[in-house]
Amino acid sequence: MVKDKSRYESLPAKLFRWYKMFVVYTRYLHSASPEKKTDIVYFIIDPEQKQAGFADRIKAIVNSYEIAKYNNLQFRIYFEHPFSLSRYLIPNEHDWSCDYCDIDKSIFSSRLKGYHYVYEIPEWKKGYQYHILWYRGQDMIRRMCEIDGAPDALIRWHNKFKNNFDELFKFSPYLLKIIDSAKLEERSYISVHLRFVNSIGMFEGNTKKYPILPDNLQKLLINKCLAQIEDIKKNHAGMPLYIFSDSERFLNIAKEHGYKILAGGPIGHIAYSNSDQIQDKAMLDFFMIGRSSKVYSIVNEGMYAGAYSEYAALIGGAPFERIINKEL
Repeated sequence: MVKDKSRYESLPAKLFRWYKMFVVYTRYLHSASPEKKTDIVYFIIDPEQKQAGFADRIKAIVNSYEIAKYNNLQFRIYFEHPFSLSRYLIPNEHDWSCDYCDIDKSIFSSRLKGYHYVYEIPEWKKGYQYHILWYRGQDMIRRMCEIDGAPDALIRWHNKFKNNFDELFKFSPYLLKIIDSAKLEERSYISVHLRFVNSIGMFEGNTKKYPILPDNLQKLLINKCLAQIEDIKKNHAGMPLYIFSDSERFLNIAKEHGYKILAGGPIGHIAYSNSDQIQDKAMLDFFMIGRSSKVYSIVNEGMYAGAYSEYAALIGGAPFERIINKEL
């Protein structure tokens, strides 16, 4: 077990998590079913709980799988909201598929858990079903690899995370069809990802956390991003640059400046939309980023770093570089 005592979950965060667990546990107050299987970890996307984006879900799933392997437990994924995960990713070496009727909602035979283990792998006993209904954005595997300060920590993290992902998933025929429709040969292009959230136009509803910038700062930010993209282009002469973003406004501007973008549907956040077109586009962008020769993430003042393009690159095996400049 790896442990780091430098930081822990705050008391208010713990109390709030325990409260949420107590509320959900009230649904579990009945006898266990003798027909249900035990010694299983279920990662459950519960539509009644607030959910994060696709990259954070994949991060939590892969790390929860590591917890299950460490404890010699089976691992299943119930991911049907706002879409079925098996539409895009299907079991590979490990069969994680399950039906909702397999899940035993009983306080006697199941244990509710949250994926928040940033510094250590928890030890879970056999004889129960473990239901992971909540998750945080941290990467336990990365923390475990980095904690000893070894120079090869980044390589070990990449290998461990990607190996886990590959054990769990392979592309579905539907996802392969979407990828093939882009008509882009793998490793034949550079990807540049920019996450504006609301800075140059509304994308998500929380403008208090992610405010819209004044018009003059929007122009400065857009011009700064275009200049950075031009610098990247100069370093990869002859290699096509594809721009990926959560801002349709910026994608249109980039296209006007001669950069390439992927068609495929409207831009949106899967946590806030049930649109098949938005979900297809999100999956297309994520996995096409991973097929790049190299991936860049540009982060300026008013923008958001996020994990989307970093984990797309990790899963796809592409080199990743984040360009951060907090001045406009």
